[in-house]
Amino acid sequence: MQRFFSYLGLVTLASACVPTDDQPQSSSAPANPAPQPQPQPAPAPPPPVAQPQGSGRLDPNRPMASANPFVLGDAAPKPGARSVSAREQRRLVSPALRDKGRDPAQLAQPPAAPPEPPPPPVLEQPSVAAQPVAAAAAPKPPAAAPDSPITGVYWDTFERGELGAEWNPTSPEWRIIGGRLCGSKARNHPVWLKRKLPTNARIEFDAVSTSADGDLKVEIWGDGKGFAKGVSYNDATSYLAIYGGWKNQFHVLARLDEHAPGRPEVKVSAGGDYKARPVVPNTVYHFKVERSDGKTVRWFVDDIEIIAFTDPAPLRGDGHEHLGFNDWEVQVCFDNLVISALPGG
Repeated sequence: MQRFFSYLGLVTLASACVPTDDQPQSSSAPANPAPQPQPQPAPAPPPPVAQPQGSGRLDPNRPMASANPFVLGDAAPKPGARSVSAREQRRLVSPALRDKGRDPAQLAQPPAAPPEPPPPPVLEQPSVAAQPVAAAAAPKPPAAAPDSPITGVYWDTFERGELGAEWNPTSPEWRIIGGRLCGSKARNHPVWLKRKLPTNARIEFDAVSTSADGDLKVEIWGDGKGFAKGVSYNDATSYLAIYGGWKNQFHVLARLDEHAPGRPEVKVSAGGDYKARPVVPNTVYHFKVERSDGKTVRWFVDDIEIIAFTDPAPLRGDGHEHLGFNDWEVQVCFDNLVISALPGG
């Protein structure tokens, strides 16, 4: 047994003295490090897929945007876009969630219709062209006869092309021009209104002369057909109010004869008071003639009383029921006629 252990010791000593590959040849040489595992190369990216160029036509395979205004964008989410949760989608689509705080009964009702526009203002004397189609087609009350009496208020603004059936011109010089009744060189041949004036009435209108000679003339309570038979108008059937007559020398309110001696008149004076001032060319004057007691005729221009005349034998009744506009030589125009019946007429 002792021999065996001696042999085993010699073998162990001999094995320790034999050099191996794992030990360095020299103590100065560094030891070789243990081999490290090498990293695997990253797989190559797939080649890019070529995008088709636009041809101007829609791609049938591309999802279309929804027509529903509560759906966000296209069917497929865009890169980088925030995803919308199912709860948010329900809130957007559901009116009850989208309009939180409102009465559900109101949400179920259809939207209210827009308010009706206000009706157009009613004109005092609308023309047929200005009326709505329905109003123009609606049945109308029968028009008054051209020579019927005026019992309320009558007006004429001359907004038309012809005189019409209610007027009787005794000269072809009378015509409608620019929405006014105009005449020149009528030589005391008036244009008469066929409608009959009541005994008591107020007559208002606008008048203008284009000449420095003035000569604005109106006849009130005449026969509706008379005119001068000669050069001198001494056979009238009416009262005659003449503003700036005889080449702008007199304002006259005559009865039957504009040349009668003792006629009521005002001598024109440029430096006098207002009622004595001359007619200014192309100036519009507002006339008013009225009779309220059956006998006194009062004449105003621009609300200034020019003359008041009380007639002991008033012109009224048959043969004295009409209004006429008159002229001698200059061009004159009349507009905005209003006749109002007064009590006692």
